[in-house]
Amino acid sequence: MISVQSMCWKNTLWVALFFLLAGSVAGVAQEEKKPQEVLTESIKMVRFFESSYNATPFKDRVYRVHFLQSRARYINWELNFELEPLGYRLDYRVVAHCRDEKGMTVFKQKKDAYIDTDWTTPWTSWGYGSKAGGSWEPGKYTVDFTVKGKSLARSHFIVLSDAEAGLRYSSIWDGSVPLIYGSRILKLVQEGPAVKMCSALLESPRDKLSTWHYYKKVLPEKGWIYDKGVVGEEETGSLKNESIWGLMNFTRDGCSLTLIIPSDKNTGIRTTRVDMTRINHKAGFSAAQLAGKIPRLVVSDSAMNRRFANTEWALTVRSATVEGSEIVKSNNFSNRKYSFYSGSPDLYLVKVTVDLERLNKKPINSDFLVKVMVQASDGKAYPCIGAGTELGDYYDMRKGGSQSILQPTIDKSEIEYVFALPLNAAVRAFVWPGLDPIPIQVK
Repeated sequence: MISVQSMCWKNTLWVALFFLLAGSVAGVAQEEKKPQEVLTESIKMVRFFESSYNATPFKDRVYRVHFLQSRARYINWELNFELEPLGYRLDYRVVAHCRDEKGMTVFKQKKDAYIDTDWTTPWTSWGYGSKAGGSWEPGKYTVDFTVKGKSLARSHFIVLSDAEAGLRYSSIWDGSVPLIYGSRILKLVQEGPAVKMCSALLESPRDKLSTWHYYKKVLPEKGWIYDKGVVGEEETGSLKNESIWGLMNFTRDGCSLTLIIPSDKNTGIRTTRVDMTRINHKAGFSAAQLAGKIPRLVVSDSAMNRRFANTEWALTVRSATVEGSEIVKSNNFSNRKYSFYSGSPDLYLVKVTVDLERLNKKPINSDFLVKVMVQASDGKAYPCIGAGTELGDYYDMRKGGSQSILQPTIDKSEIEYVFALPLNAAVRAFVWPGLDPIPIQVK
């Protein structure tokens, strides 16, 4: 009996030792797994997004397959992985090789990256392009990704010409000064035979740096000679005015053209105010003298976070964001993912979030499904196509009828409204029935 127990104990010891050794060997094998093997097994998708010189923060990226030639500055690739925690740090180098339709190399980049011990959804990205935009030729681009010579993924994106996208551009002053597509003319004094000076106040849909580089690149193509340029927030030279971000001067055919960009913090993220002045040449003219005209640039027409009310409702616009062609939500009640689509690759979604209050203190219920619109920079109005709370699915206005929707049973609630706009339209105002259009800023 004793011998049998001893034998059982010994067998148990050997079994335990076997599994211990097996676990150790498995752990070593996991740590010694080649980077290309781990990455190939865990690659989930490749995505592309457009940005300025500084890449867009991860949460704000708008992913696309099609890009407009005139609006594409840097086109960035992004690799997304999904894996179980490795338990160790994995360093790797990915090579991104982009070719055009003729097979010619557009760029070849080497990016060093890593996956930390407990990461489960890591990503890495990089971009290629120009600060001014417009440098991408129309066509299809294929990008191959490799790690240590082994294929990791292949994907593509398409750049559309302005004509293919149906865009028409405008200009001012006999066509010599082009407008960035989507610009809004706030004030314009046209040039005439007896006019020695004319001016224009514009709102560009781009940030300050991109707007600056666009005109620095495009105006010489129209025959303007670059004379001088100073960025006030970055240099301490001849431009010493805290209200001016940058100033550029050009000359052509006996005329001077001066562009001033203000340090208006209210217009600095996605839109930029530009003051243009064209003067017939005269001796002693100095571009710096125009700095005194800067007060006309300090304009802020946003009414975000202000409360408005009519006889029945009170509302405050809290945020307005560009969401691409799809909004993915989590339904808190069914524990599933839900996607709301624009319905066309030529349309993008804008989500406007408002604090809504019924003034008679009755529950909101489904009465928030009213005819809400947004106004674009071209003056056109676009109706709401979806609405709901952040907790569930959107009611799709395009379908009609009775749909499943989470309804606020209180008199105050946060409501999300969704609008679909053409790629060339930029939202400027939110329209609620019975109220004047509310100017908003869209990020």
